[in-house]
Amino acid sequence: MLLIGARVALLARLAAALRTIGIGAEIAADAAGVPAEELRTYGAVVFGRAVPEGTRDGVRAAFEGAGVDIAYVDGVVPVVPLLVARIEGALDRSPAGQRRLARVEVTGDAVVAEVTSACRVRLTAYRLDRLQRTRVHEVLDEVLEPGEHRFPLPGKARHVVARTPDSVTVAVPRP
Repeated sequence: MLLIGARVALLARLAAALRTIGIGAEIAADAAGVPAEELRTYGAVVFGRAVPEGTRDGVRAAFEGAGVDIAYVDGVVPVVPLLVARIEGALDRSPAGQRRLARVEVTGDAVVAEVTSACRVRLTAYRLDRLQRTRVHEVLDEVLEPGEHRFPLPGKARHVVARTPDSVTVAVPRP
């Protein structure tokens, strides 16, 4: 995992969280001058919100030049557990059609989850308060039967992490 961004403290917390689940992470300003052999060791790149488009393009070009098929994750919200979940989802290369959690989306004040076969689903909602502190709300942790399920979101939470025994998905509000 390669973490690129300006907020080094956030990236350091993210790297530490990734290491606790067995994902190695390194922090860099960009990928310029990195040998192709080293670029091939990464499975994904995370861009912080403040990374300019030119830097993003340069990183993508470096990986393409090294012949690496890599996942890119945009750090749209500075919430470490949410970023970890997005990274886990990006690293999951299993076919989407084989996952039990077919769909998760935030619509208005609810989260909709579609399950293809009975499985345990855990829904956790996140939001930032006025002081940019992370607020966490456990929405659900139970076995769901196949079909579509709708659950209310607490308060102003709008970013949801959905976990099953074999996958993780992040849902963000629709514009």
